[in-house]
Amino acid sequence: MPTILLGGGVVANTRLRERMQKAGAEAGIRVRFPEMALCTDNGAMIAIAGASRLFHGERTSLDVGADPSMELA
Repeated sequence: MPTILLGGGVVANTRLRERMQKAGAEAGIRVRFPEMALCTDNGAMIAIAGASRLFHGERTSLDVGADPSMELA
């Protein structure tokens, strides 16, 4: 079964969790959330995205500019 993991401060919203669980069940997708204590900001998600890229050998020079549309996966 496909799985989606949601994170960041927004998933501390109880109504969002309920609606996502329902939509996931209807679509045959398992929906997972971190514990509420871990849903405080997106810094941890950005850090893990960067760590994954680093692990896979991707490097970026220090003079790179911001790219708000950069793919995380």
